[in-house]
Amino acid sequence: MHYHTHNTPGFVLGSSPSGEASRYVYVFTRDLGLVGAHAQNTRSINSKLRYALDAPARAVVSLIRGKHMWRLANAVPDKGFYSLWRKSPEKQKLCVRTFSLLKKLLAGEDSNVELFTVIDDFLKFLENYDLPSADEVKNTEAIIVLRILYLLGYVPENKPLKQFFETKEWNSEIIQAMSPHRKEAIKVINESLKETGL
Repeated sequence: MHYHTHNTPGFVLGSSPSGEASRYVYVFTRDLGLVGAHAQNTRSINSKLRYALDAPARAVVSLIRGKHMWRLANAVPDKGFYSLWRKSPEKQKLCVRTFSLLKKLLAGEDSNVELFTVIDDFLKFLENYDLPSADEVKNTEAIIVLRILYLLGYVPENKPLKQFFETKEWNSEIIQAMSPHRKEAIKVINESLKETGL
């Protein structure tokens, strides 16, 4: 039987051990949504795929739908965010928390290209912007979490916060503009997360 290979960019959100040398990898793909796939022998020291699958990361993955599960046939590394931000622990933590939230919120194989693009743009912004203060880090996190929850349908109509989740722009102005609204944003985020059962 011939199995079709799906090639798609994806964010490696995390993994868990599977057997002696393999792992089960969670990838938020642009074309297929969240996919859990068996990655054979990828915990082995000699595995070529090992580093492409170290979360948090971006990679182009090749996935094959088997009879009972997805198998990861290949992964071409694009960016490993841990090493990219080894000198910026606040960016590392922000990325890890964002990926962890996605892993909890995404409901299986349901393509969400708009959300994928929002995450992609967010990470590109982090690469090029310094986040000079703790306040800016908190504001940035509030904005990305609002946008994720909004695109997944969890954020209710909220006029003062609309400017943050209805735009896809990232710049220093929008981050600074969050400061007077952050308390309200955190309240809305917590209420939305409660609705999800997390």
